[in-house]
Amino acid sequence: MDTQKINIAIAGHTNVGKTTLIRTLMKASVGEVRDSPNVSQREQAYYFNGIQANFIDTPGFQNASAMEMYLDMLDENPNCKMPQKHKDDITYDEKAMKALEKSNLVLYVASLSSVPDDSFKGELSIIKRKCSKIVAIINQYEKELRASSATEVENRVEQWNTFFRGQSVNSIIVFDAHWDNPAK
Repeated sequence: MDTQKINIAIAGHTNVGKTTLIRTLMKASVGEVRDSPNVSQREQAYYFNGIQANFIDTPGFQNASAMEMYLDMLDENPNCKMPQKHKDDITYDEKAMKALEKSNLVLYVASLSSVPDDSFKGELSIIKRKCSKIVAIINQYEKELRASSATEVENRVEQWNTFFRGQSVNSIIVFDAHWDNPAK
């Protein structure tokens, strides 16, 4: 029997726990994790033999609205060039998008510390251009419970659930990636 591995991209805003999610799923200290934005500056694939999959860690989105506008311009005029001074603004978004092209499935990570807004719509729009299979991961549940009341956390979970359903993402998981501290 010939088995084929699948490519699972982990995407989302910068500093939401994408690499930590991969570490948690693989139970291995892969990639670099710090509490700062742009730790992952390029895609990195990690093969997980247990499910015959590559987890593709992507740079975090930073300026999805500009990236989305650029993609719209390219749709209308494939020869269109982004001026360099603006291209620098979408460097990480462009790298994330290219990594998505290799994926069969995207795990989109959102942090409960953030309120869903239009910037996240832009990120999902870019993802949908490259991959139609998306699972939303609402991350950092336990961390937010320690910082807020259970009612506030549940309200934020519901905000994200409503947001994702409004973007036609119906596979939603509340999770707490934590392999940055395996003792948890």
